Amino acid sequence: MSVYTVKVIGHTRTIKDTMIAYYEFTKDLNDFLQADEDINSVKIGGIDEVDIKKQTIFPFANILVTNAEFVEGMVRFDVELSVMDIVDIRKDNEDVLPGDERFKGQDNTQDILNTMLSVIERAVKHISKGTLADAAYELQSHSAEPFVVRFENLLAGWTASMVVDIPNNVQNC
Repeated sequence: MSVYTVKVIGHTRTIKDTMIAYYEFTKDLNDFLQADEDINSVKIGGIDEVDIKKQTIFPFANILVTNAEFVEGMVRFDVELSVMDIVDIRKDNEDVLPGDERFKGQDNTQDILNTMLSVIERAVKHISKGTLADAAYELQSHSAEPFVVRFENLLAGWTASMVVDIPNNVQNC
């Protein structure tokens, strides 16, 4: 926790700044995802700033804080966590694939959705019960939605929407 000294109308006051909560939360979540064996790279910010053509970044996670609301001693962040990988389309003829392979189709979309949902689940548990919970972050709600989209590459994955409360101990001046 940082401590700042400020001059307020002729007198000096010390303020403990926990408004670095945004930075700490995104850094903690970034570090957790960087350590996940199913993620190769992580970015914080808009997905439109990512070089989607660069295949070495996948599997990829993107953290985006979309809103902050100040509520009675806390900051409530709306967070979107997107995790994705490149779909590998098989060149085989689907008619010759064995039964289980026919169910999965001619690409690895099912595998990607399964793996990326596991990444989301681990991140949610980390926030609600892991070291992020120890940092007094409180997960209020979460949901996840699958996607398959074509950019320069065909990508599949999940976007989790979360509401996270973080203590705000900034003193009023």
